[in-house]
Amino acid sequence: MRTQIIVLHRYAYGDSSWIVKGLSPDVGILSLLVKGAKAKNSPFRAGIDPLAHSEIEIRYNKHKGNSSLIIPKEASLRNYFPKMRSNLQSLASAQLMAEILLKLGNENSNSFSEKEFKWLLNNLEYLELNSVKENSLSLWLDSLCDILGYAPRLSRAQKEELWAQKTQRIESFFLSHLKIHTGALENLKTWDWLLETRRLSA
Repeated sequence: MRTQIIVLHRYAYGDSSWIVKGLSPDVGILSLLVKGAKAKNSPFRAGIDPLAHSEIEIRYNKHKGNSSLIIPKEASLRNYFPKMRSNLQSLASAQLMAEILLKLGNENSNSFSEKEFKWLLNNLEYLELNSVKENSLSLWLDSLCDILGYAPRLSRAQKEELWAQKTQRIESFFLSHLKIHTGALENLKTWDWLLETRRLSA
């Protein structure tokens, strides 16, 4: 099976391999064991970097030591988003989005995976072409709530009052809203990192 992924996270597995968490529009969140990927000549090397958009071929002969790990046959990089990576705030925003989807993700369900994938890919492509704006994250979180069916039920006056607040308060509102309705999003490490990048650039 061939599918696209956006790499949400990865961590070392032994001396030479990575375990990669990727979001697929077809399957949802995949846990991949990419053997030998740390080697300089590995064909997987660029395609499994965090936030990379890649196409992979997978087979469902899962890793014996962990039944949830799938071993990919190959991976080809589609977009590395180099301009986004060179802007600290854009990169921090993208990392926050990836962490949110990873925490919300359910490997046994792909009910929203196509919409989530398109949402994240569109945001990464936007950040590649544009600098992150002050209200970008608020708008993205609002869209994610809508995709997942957790859109806040607010009157017109309440919406106007919400969007009239300071940016960080709006972001905190949507993050808290998602946390309450999903039971996830505890200890978002990249949220603190994003706030720090804002302080550094102020």
